[in-house]
Amino acid sequence: MNQQDNESVRNPATRAQSSGAKMSKNNKHTNVLTMAGVAVTALAVSGVVIACGGDNTTLTVTVTPDASIVHVQADSGSTLVTCGTTGLTCGTGQECYMGACVTACGTGTSACGAACANTAVDPANCGTCGTACAAGQVCSAGKCAATCSPGYTTCGGDAGAATCATVQNDSANCGGCGVVCATGEACVAGECTVSCATGTTACTASSTYRNGGQPYEAGADADVDAAPVTECVDTSNDNQNCGGCGTVCASGTACVAGACITSCGALTACTAGPKQIVGDGGVPFDAGSIVDAGDAGDAGDASDTGATTVCTDPQSDNLNCGGCNLECAPNTNCVAGTCIAPTRLPIGCTTFVSTYNHSIAVDTSGDVLVAASCGGVATVFVSTNSATSFATGVAVPITGTPTVEAIALNASISGHAYLEVETSTGVYFSTSTNDGTTWSTPVSLGTAPTGWTQIAAYGTNVYVGSEQTIWQNGAYGVGTFTKLMNPSLTSASYGGVGVGADGTLWTGEEDVSLSVESSANQGSTWGTTTTTSGQCYYSNWAFGPHTIAVASGQGVTSDTLATITYGAPPTQTGTAGGMVISTGSESRAIAVDGADQQYVVGASGTQIFVQTALPNTSASVAKTAGFVGSTASNAGIAVGHTGKKAYAVWTVSGLTGGTFAAVQPFQF
Repeated sequence: MNQQDNESVRNPATRAQSSGAKMSKNNKHTNVLTMAGVAVTALAVSGVVIACGGDNTTLTVTVTPDASIVHVQADSGSTLVTCGTTGLTCGTGQECYMGACVTACGTGTSACGAACANTAVDPANCGTCGTACAAGQVCSAGKCAATCSPGYTTCGGDAGAATCATVQNDSANCGGCGVVCATGEACVAGECTVSCATGTTACTASSTYRNGGQPYEAGADADVDAAPVTECVDTSNDNQNCGGCGTVCASGTACVAGACITSCGALTACTAGPKQIVGDGGVPFDAGSIVDAGDAGDAGDASDTGATTVCTDPQSDNLNCGGCNLECAPNTNCVAGTCIAPTRLPIGCTTFVSTYNHSIAVDTSGDVLVAASCGGVATVFVSTNSATSFATGVAVPITGTPTVEAIALNASISGHAYLEVETSTGVYFSTSTNDGTTWSTPVSLGTAPTGWTQIAAYGTNVYVGSEQTIWQNGAYGVGTFTKLMNPSLTSASYGGVGVGADGTLWTGEEDVSLSVESSANQGSTWGTTTTTSGQCYYSNWAFGPHTIAVASGQGVTSDTLATITYGAPPTQTGTAGGMVISTGSESRAIAVDGADQQYVVGASGTQIFVQTALPNTSASVAKTAGFVGSTASNAGIAVGHTGKKAYAVWTVSGLTGGTFAAVQPFQF
């Protein structure tokens, strides 16, 4: 090999520029590299930088010292290797030497002919293959000499040539001359131990107890014992050797980054950084709104707490959104690993009293539909990106332009969306079969007292509910509706209508206490009314596949969440308190997802609060959204069909420019 070739092997940059390497562009996908007389064809590649023309591809090229083997590393991770000019491909456990495939040699040795030699101490291959020392000389540090250099031990010499050994790491003379390590072992600090790959540590397991609780011993009963085993482990995640050999994580914990923490399962373990030390009055440690990489942190005070490790989902955690310690700014929420701010609908579009309407819905494809009153006209807005933006609203005008008093939406049946508009002249219904892009001309269903509005759907059946009245249609809302007669509804207020997983129709109403009825024949006949205990005010109803959830006031200053399980008769299986919004007012709404999990939204001050609780339990998680300096009111809520996602809509007033509706996605 000439001087230029030697330099190109040592210096990849020189190698890439040397006259021994050139490349031509054959076509869009294939590049041909010629080096040392060997032609190698490779797909688009990247690495040690030889550019591949206009498509910005590169090749990673490695040349062995004998210049007879070419390695080409592709950006796809594949490696093309040829040995010598004949294009040989070496098999497993082999490497190329002088254009031939020979047994691969371990670390610290080189292939010299058909054998592996340590050229630092081998008198037959001293410094380089084939360089033999004269009789009476030894090879020390790759040079022939009369005696071994300091740090080396002279081994042999009685029956053959003496060798210089580094007994601290020589597997043939480990700790002393002639001590040979077994296959698969390496000499480390003068001891034969399991040879471990980079990133792993050789750890010897604790004695195994198999004979009545006694530790392993080499005595007569060793046949029933299990000898300690040395193996290579990753101490960053090994529960038996966490952070170091022999450190065992306790039951219920797992080894994460070399420390035993509570086992997180499918969740992510995040260790709180300084930004999560929020003990002093809710103000972050740097007194800012959020903490970024430039914050150095404070010196701590009596209110600060130490960093802790928590199990969390970075897809939904506002403190660890998209990764550990990435905190969402105030009034934004983490959805799918991204902090999302509320989306504004146009000025002049508003919602209605929460308990009177259900003006937001999610269809089976995940599109979010919102109905609002814009300039006195019912208008539907559709989002196809999880409520991060909405298309221009579609007006659904009613003849005579009566005053809109309440609105309800339903999109639970694939390919169908339903709109109910309660006005000063009666109740109107419209349907869409193209994801809310266009709507049918609203038809009048009749009159009903001003109050709650709600739509339920099951298969082809559509049920439109309004205060003390329910209408039914069996053809996806097309054609005639039938007014259902349910005597118990005639004096009730603040109610709802829904369908269980088995198709049974359910209604609920508030008349001092909560009452529910069911019909197994689309409302032709009704079962006995079941009344639950307690006094209720301003109730809001949601119907899941197996349960009914009712958010209502108990007295006039507190709210509770009642769960009623379908059955004959239905039973009230739980009443939970602890709601964030607890005013005994009409300022909150409720939804239930396909797993019967409940979500409540309430408006108070400048914000809305959304919380979720499993049936029969206290509220477990609460999140907020809003606009600084505004007043929040008339909140509504809907849930997605997959995952723990909720979407809230509310009216924002008090800001410059005018009143508008806003929508915020939440993920739990």
